[in-house]
Amino acid sequence: MALLTIILGILVIALVAACLYLTQHRGVVESFGIPYIKPFLIFGSPPFAFHKINYQDWMIGQCKKLGRTWGRYDGINPTIVSIDPEFIKQVTVKQFDSFTDTFDFHTPDDSTTLDISQGDTWRALRKMLSPTFTTGKMKSMLEPMEAIAERTVDYIEEKVKNNSTIDVKPILQGFTLDTIAKCAFGLETKAYKGEDDQFAKTAYDVFNQFRADTWTNVLFFNIVSHFPVISRFFNLWPESAMKIREMTTQIMNERDKNNVEVGDFIDRLREHKANVEPPVTPPMIDAQGIVFLTAGFETTATTLGHMCYLLAKNPDAQEALYEEIMRVCDSSAKIDHETIKDMHLLEGAFNETLRIRPPVTEHDRLCTKDCVVEGIKIPKGTRIQLPNLPAHIDEEFFPDPFAFKPERFLKENAHQITPFTWRPFGSGNRVCIAQRFATTEVLIFMAKLLSRFRILDSPSTKLNYFRGDLFLLSHSEMNIKFELRA
Repeated sequence: MALLTIILGILVIALVAACLYLTQHRGVVESFGIPYIKPFLIFGSPPFAFHKINYQDWMIGQCKKLGRTWGRYDGINPTIVSIDPEFIKQVTVKQFDSFTDTFDFHTPDDSTTLDISQGDTWRALRKMLSPTFTTGKMKSMLEPMEAIAERTVDYIEEKVKNNSTIDVKPILQGFTLDTIAKCAFGLETKAYKGEDDQFAKTAYDVFNQFRADTWTNVLFFNIVSHFPVISRFFNLWPESAMKIREMTTQIMNERDKNNVEVGDFIDRLREHKANVEPPVTPPMIDAQGIVFLTAGFETTATTLGHMCYLLAKNPDAQEALYEEIMRVCDSSAKIDHETIKDMHLLEGAFNETLRIRPPVTEHDRLCTKDCVVEGIKIPKGTRIQLPNLPAHIDEEFFPDPFAFKPERFLKENAHQITPFTWRPFGSGNRVCIAQRFATTEVLIFMAKLLSRFRILDSPSTKLNYFRGDLFLLSHSEMNIKFELRA
């Protein structure tokens, strides 16, 4: 009986401690004075069963219901969600010093990538890596892209000889993987043809680990959001990401041993590693290969798929792009990173695709010191969610928001777009460092594709998104009908 009493006492104490821990920030969101989603009992605000919903549709619905700025408890974390451009400007630019970080993760050096690094480490990494993506430094990385795009379009031509309608997604994923493999790592791969399975599988697996599409993954995300302290005891990046880091290290070591200079991203990392200074460490340099590959391949492939889909549904816009491409270049072989600079409508179509179907669905910040933004007193530790899609389809920001209008982004119409309403690459000091690389990659590929094919709508041309995708707007397949131009 005494033992039972002790056990019950321990259980009661543990339950009380858990309740106090889970509700330690209650009252913070309520103090913001904005609409908010009430927490459920001692837990955070719903939803919890991410695998049963399209998270982006849910976010759009909440912004329509609660307004452009509202609150919630993400697990135990007080959170402000906003698509208000002035609020976003304050957070990402004007008061950036109070929102320098993205997440409250404590990662070992060999897993500290630019996107999740914090404070002075982020500043040092950003300063170090930024010159890699200037026009001069990028030139040697861009030139191989043209040949990779050309051979991929050749492969599509081979495929459509047997069946004019094909699932183009694996080909687009292969193209973006091959591009990064060559331009960043100096590797010759043929993922566009379904070869190099192990390399592709490793890259795909990184994203699969971050999808809350099963009860196991849903439980994991909920536990981490309610007990964030446990994130200190495991690596944020999955084993597949560590394989990419190991690959990066191995390539650098081999080049150092053989005194090989290629001029790609790996060589830039080698230069930095030879002159590294605190707070950056050599293992951090090795880790940057993870984010370059993972951030660059799936988001770009998804955008290419979305662009094919939207052009299939909008043939008039597609023909206007074809006419522009032919005015600038009369053949696919002449399309390169220089000639695409004169394809302004094509770039507008790319930007419009990112507006209607942004691959990255939100950008997050963490309040690192108490501040006041737009009259809201925000304490240190508050999470800030800045979703893209609800802003991109807001009728006040973008009239007729579901219409595909590439001309919105032409230079003469730039004044009609309110700053900080279009944010597919983020905004402010932590804007995507490889934006120019991704843009060039998409424009080269689409210019070559459209110069040779009409992209046609078909009954199977649909968008089916994965449930449980909290960070990406990723589709399962993309069936497109191609017609070779005369």
